[in-house]
Amino acid sequence: MKPKQERCPPQALRFDDQAVDFDRRAGLPADACRAVAEAVAETAENLAIDLPGPLLDLGAGTGEIGVQLAHGKRPYLGLDLSVPMLASFRLKLADAAAQVPGTNSKVSPQVPGTNSKVSPQVPGTKSEVSPQVPGTWTAGTWTAGWLVCADADRRLPLADHSVAVVFSSRAVHLLGLRHLVEEIERLRRPQGALLLLGSVQRRPTSVRQVMRRQMRRLLAQQGYTGRSGDDGRARLHRALATKGWHGHPPRQVAEWTVKERPCDSLEAWDRKTGLAGWALDVQLRRRVLEELRSWARNHYGQLDATSTTTETYQLETLHWPGDT
Repeated sequence: MKPKQERCPPQALRFDDQAVDFDRRAGLPADACRAVAEAVAETAENLAIDLPGPLLDLGAGTGEIGVQLAHGKRPYLGLDLSVPMLASFRLKLADAAAQVPGTNSKVSPQVPGTNSKVSPQVPGTKSEVSPQVPGTWTAGTWTAGWLVCADADRRLPLADHSVAVVFSSRAVHLLGLRHLVEEIERLRRPQGALLLLGSVQRRPTSVRQVMRRQMRRLLAQQGYTGRSGDDGRARLHRALATKGWHGHPPRQVAEWTVKERPCDSLEAWDRKTGLAGWALDVQLRRRVLEELRSWARNHYGQLDATSTTTETYQLETLHWPGDT
């Protein structure tokens, strides 16, 4: 009998249990983070210089990139579903503010780990309550380094047509496409807007990619098709193109060298409550990982065999030219 297939609920996709060591296991090198932030800021400056409004960071996570965007020229809002991830981000903002005299990094004591309060107008969403419009952000109410804990698969606590730039790094494939498009269309400034999508590109022969492909093959044998970041971005491109958005050629904005081992991939998946976006039965999940572990041992000889490879960061830009 084919098992009942269920996508992981948002609760499982918010990476609460990964926040403590996320930067160590899955974070980008510091130089790469700076290069990405500079590229995002430069693109926004070149293509949206005359557009008022903040930069919205969807899936801001621990803030490895956002902490630098938060102190840029454009007001910044980092949004994530995970309170522990935002707690790590909050610490980065505090550290950065301490090093820059006069920096205003908003931190609220009401919700430990975030600078947020519970909004009565957006059920289930924690957000900073603006005195002008409770539960929403509007032009003129922004301060550098605002964070909000909210579910991007629900209506976001932002006013219509209030956002000039949306940035998302390694996150859009986790969101529902239809709702994401609706929210981008609702939030974009009528004068124009930008959507910047960041992704890590790995060589097909890298250990991580080989292990991921094999894991997805094992899941496919059980009737589960995994989510793909590349597919998610491609679907978003196509959906927004029908709305009048224009895509620019992707740019490589950072490159670095990493050492990787099969056991690192297995450890990362052991920590997750699902695999490839699926909420699996505990026994099935354990069996898939054990089969993957056995396969990796035969394929690589040793699970701790170390390889060196190069990874790059790619930035894709979509531009809304404005209402005509």
